[in-house]
Amino acid sequence: MPNIPNALYTLQTYELAVDHARTRLAAIEAALTGDEDLKSAQAAHEISEAAVQQCQTTIKNLEEDLKRLQLKIAEVDELLYGGSIRNPKELQERQDEVNSLRNRATDIESHIQELMADLENLRATHRTHQEVLTAAISQRDKNHAELIIEQDQLNTQVKNNLRKRKTILEEVPETIYKQYQVLRKKKHGQAVALMQNSQCNACGIEQTWAHAQHVHENDELVYCEGCGRILVSR
Repeated sequence: MPNIPNALYTLQTYELAVDHARTRLAAIEAALTGDEDLKSAQAAHEISEAAVQQCQTTIKNLEEDLKRLQLKIAEVDELLYGGSIRNPKELQERQDEVNSLRNRATDIESHIQELMADLENLRATHRTHQEVLTAAISQRDKNHAELIIEQDQLNTQVKNNLRKRKTILEEVPETIYKQYQVLRKKKHGQAVALMQNSQCNACGIEQTWAHAQHVHENDELVYCEGCGRILVSR
């Protein structure tokens, strides 16, 4: 007949190890699926890329507007200097028209030059964000490689501890294991405590001499006089 308190203490050791490993595995899973630094770098990269594209589109549209104006200016110049218009009033109107077109063209050219300068700054910013993103991806890959190795190791530990737990569990009567489970839930995972020199190592309470002797001499469940955990003497 196995020593039940000792069996429960060993069982608890394996179960606590599994609990700790699973907690860490959950954190690793969260890290693998939610890299905040990478997300931030990706968002900044996308914003800067969109700004470059928007500026390029605006410049392209303005250049097309400028080409249309230049064609119109050429058409009006042809009328002015081609000799087809002789009426002074109409000539003046055409001259006013071409002057207005040239002013608009000048404004567009100035705007394009300003946007070209802005575009260079936006491209520089985008290159910086690209570098940051590349570094974040590299760091993510490095971290993930380390985390995946740790994940594999923890999964192996969980598997081994569950196998050992199963072996020990076969030595514990079902009714006692149910009592142990209830107490474990109440005591934050630690239902069994080691008694050293008559003292419970979980709560620190000193047991009476008679109670300590009862723990030493019995294979039955004896509970701490302070915290109520199952005591085991080793």
